[in-house]
Amino acid sequence: MASAGRAVIGLTGPTGAGKSTLAAHLRSVGCAVIDCDRFARQVMDGDPDCVAAIDAAFPGCVQGGAIDRRALGAKVFADPAALAVLDSIVNPRIVAALRAEVERADKALFLDGATLIQSGAVDLCDRLLVLLAPAGTRTGRIAGRDGLTDTAAGQRVASQPDDLYYLRAADFALYNGGTRRQLCAAADALLAEILPGGCR
Repeated sequence: MASAGRAVIGLTGPTGAGKSTLAAHLRSVGCAVIDCDRFARQVMDGDPDCVAAIDAAFPGCVQGGAIDRRALGAKVFADPAALAVLDSIVNPRIVAALRAEVERADKALFLDGATLIQSGAVDLCDRLLVLLAPAGTRTGRIAGRDGLTDTAAGQRVASQPDDLYYLRAADFALYNGGTRRQLCAAADALLAEILPGGCR
């Protein structure tokens, strides 16, 4: 879904792969990047109908008109059926709001999101870039980032789709098993290939 001739590129991959690091580098070289996870929170919080629907579906997860994300997470992330209900409430709203952002874009735009494929937001993208990393590396990153034990971090890694899931949907893939410098160099080489005119 190019915006006024501008490319829209999705950036996704499993937790701990380094998407935030790559997104920060893309911004540093002039690319526009939407953090879809942050964007989703803003959409959810700013939509009274969405909040009301969550309140109706998950009693006790809205307090004083605000979503209690800790309580909501406790209800849905160990229960696939509950998560599917939540997704059915929020994903159409998030994708519609993202579509409006894409239509306003005046230069190449990256959509950085962990669930681009699952949510359907991938349909807004002209191309999909997947970032992968070894499971052990991801476990260490998550443990350090989130203050988790290796066991807890490993459980998060194990709960994610496997690499093949992402690769089936990908137009391009980067493997982030080394240093930040190596990742940025690989990203620059890929940018030169897919956006020869640059992000601006």
